[in-house]
Amino acid sequence: MFAYFEKVKVASSPCHPNYVGREGVVLGIGEDEGNGYSYAASFSGEDICLSFWEKDLIGTGVILRKEGFYDGDSVKVRVNEEDEGHVVGWDEV
Repeated sequence: MFAYFEKVKVASSPCHPNYVGREGVVLGIGEDEGNGYSYAASFSGEDICLSFWEKDLIGTGVILRKEGFYDGDSVKVRVNEEDEGHVVGWDEV
C-alpha cells in the first residue's frame, strides 16, 4: 500500500498508457472489494488526477509535504440519492 503524498512511478496502465514511466504523487486512495487498492495520482504541470490500480504503480519511498498540494482551503460535498456529489455551502445541513 502506498501513502498519501508518496511519489510513485507508473509501471503499466491499460487505461493510461502514455503515463507509463512518469512519476506522480498519490493524492487519493480507494479500496474496491475484490480488486484491491486504487490511487489517484497527480502529475506535475497537470490540473487533474488519474486513477491507477496498485499493481500498476511502483513506490519510490519519497513522501512529499501536504502543504505542497493544499493551501488549507476546503469545500463541503453532499452526495444525493443517485450517488452524485455536489459542492454545498458550509451552512447547509
